[in-house]
Amino acid sequence: MAAEEIAGVLRSPAESFRRVLGSGEGLSLPLAIVLVNGLVSGISGYYQKLRAVERLSAMASQLEGSPFPVPPIKEPSLAGEVLRSVVMSPLGWVVVSAVVLVMVRLLGGRAGVRELLTVNGYAQVPLVIGGLLSIPAAAVAPSLAAVPALIFGIWSLAIMVIGVREASGMSTLRAAASVLIPLVVLVTLVTLLTLGVLLAGLGVGR
Repeated sequence: MAAEEIAGVLRSPAESFRRVLGSGEGLSLPLAIVLVNGLVSGISGYYQKLRAVERLSAMASQLEGSPFPVPPIKEPSLAGEVLRSVVMSPLGWVVVSAVVLVMVRLLGGRAGVRELLTVNGYAQVPLVIGGLLSIPAAAVAPSLAAVPALIFGIWSLAIMVIGVREASGMSTLRAAASVLIPLVVLVTLVTLLTLGVLLAGLGVGR
C-alpha cells in the first residue's frame, strides 16, 4: 500500500494527493519518507565533505614549509553526518510545513497542519531518489552530486506545489507563491548554516 501511494504521487500527484488527503491517513508514512531522506542526505553529505577534505589536505601538503601553513583538517564522520541529518530532517519537515502554512493562510488558503505535513513528506520522495543517485556521484567528485540534486529537487518542488494546491484549494500560482517565497528565505538561511557546520566539521581554525 505504501509503495502504491508513493508511486502514485510520482506518477499522478494531483490525483494521488486528493485521495491521500481525503482518506485522513496518519503521518507515519510521510514521516518515514522524511527520515529516509535524512539518512540518504547524511550519507551523500559525508562523501561530499570527505572529498572536500581530501582536496584541502592535498593543498595543505603543497603549502608545507610556506609562510602560510594550512591548519590540520578534521575528516568527517559517517555516523556523525548521518545522525545529524536524520535528527534534523523531522525538524526541517515541521518548520517548512509551518512556514508554508502561514503563507497559505496569508494568501487565502484553507489547508491545515496535517495536510501540509502530509504533502511535504510525500514531496520528499524525489529527494530520496536524487540522494541515492548522488551518493556514488559524491564519492567520485562533490560537484557531480549537484546534478541529480538539482533535477530531483525541481521535481520535488513541483510535487510540493501541486500538493499545496490540492490541500488548500488555491490556484496553482498562489500555491507556487506559498512554496517558493519562503523557500528563498529558507535556502538562504540553510546555506549560511550549512557553511558554518561544514567549516566546524572540517575543523578549520582548530
